[in-house]
Amino acid sequence: PNQMNNIFILIVYIIYMAGMGMILGDVMTDTLAVIDESETTQGNAILNTAQQFAGAVGTSITSAIVASSQKGTKSADLTRIGTQHAYIFLLCLVILIMALFIKYVGRRTATK
Repeated sequence: PNQMNNIFILIVYIIYMAGMGMILGDVMTDTLAVIDESETTQGNAILNTAQQFAGAVGTSITSAIVASSQKGTKSADLTRIGTQHAYIFLLCLVILIMALFIKYVGRRTATK
């Protein structure tokens, strides 16, 4: 139960990337649809920059969580614990984002 093997990590990553692939195109299409056609190039650049920045921030935060769990040593067990803490943090973030998404979509469909 306290062991994260490579297969589990691979499955989580595949699910994560599949979700990103399914949603990213729709997010970009919906976002670019609300701006003037003459500004779609700038809008696309802003979305790509925001995606790269969010990826960098996410990597930094999860790396900091893992590093803080190691407490100055490089024990594999402490790295495992730090990785579990990072997964818990990301799970909480996903739950928060889903709750906000459901609230927003519910409000948006109610006004139509």
